[in-house]
Amino acid sequence: GEEGEEEETDGSEGEDSTENELDGKTKGMVDEDGNEQQAAEEDDVDDDDRLVMMGSKKGGLRLLTVSEAGSMDITVNAEGEDGLTFAPECPSGMRSLESLLGSHAPTTCLKLVQRVRARTSTAVSPANAAKLQSFFIALLDYALHIMARSDGDISARGMAVVYALRT
Repeated sequence: GEEGEEEETDGSEGEDSTENELDGKTKGMVDEDGNEQQAAEEDDVDDDDRLVMMGSKKGGLRLLTVSEAGSMDITVNAEGEDGLTFAPECPSGMRSLESLLGSHAPTTCLKLVQRVRARTSTAVSPANAAKLQSFFIALLDYALHIMARSDGDISARGMAVVYALRT
């Protein structure tokens, strides 16, 4: 009986230490003196990680729902959107789209894209179909560039913008 208990205890301790070894910089790791090591973990937390941790009540990134996106009124500038253009020109390339969307919040980016689509509708002019095609290609290019950071990680802001633009 006692030997079996020791094996179970040893097995669970082994799992905990393996978990900590795999996680590498897991919060609550203890050094040889019994002190918790947290400095290494804090070094690996960047701005996007902080955004994800603070983003929602569950600790994840707060993304725009389909119903929130669908109920957005593109004819009204919300708080913090002072001076936002109501009839933006249709960007034909990624750089012009980047200058339009800039560092706006995901909801504002969605609003600007919807305003471009409304102004450049094929119902307004059949010639707008070519403009919208170029805009769509620029939007895809922009989405890829904003999501991928230079260090190879995924950008939380980029992910939020792309998720908002999915509608």
